[in-house]
Amino acid sequence: MQPINGIEFTNNVRRSAQSPNKMVPIILLTGYAAPKRVKVARDVGVTEYMIKPFTADSLIKRITHVINHPRRFVVSDDYTGPDRRRRQDPRYTGAMRRKDDKK
Repeated sequence: MQPINGIEFTNNVRRSAQSPNKMVPIILLTGYAAPKRVKVARDVGVTEYMIKPFTADSLIKRITHVINHPRRFVVSDDYTGPDRRRRQDPRYTGAMRRKDDKK
């Protein structure tokens, strides 16, 4: 992807004052599977991360999942994007991790 890569694109969408929709779902399609790259993508606000090669069916399923099961959106000083927690653990009894979590 030129002239910027998917990480830079996502960062621009999530953080730029000129972004028309900071909350748009972003599915990053990439050939890189290293855990460090996945973490960087997650931390700039990528909604989903798909590693090549993938099938058209798996892409359709991922798009459908993003539409039908949207994650809460988080806006803070150092992160803008979907909630990075994918599931709630009913056994967790510790302090709330988000200021808007219900008590």
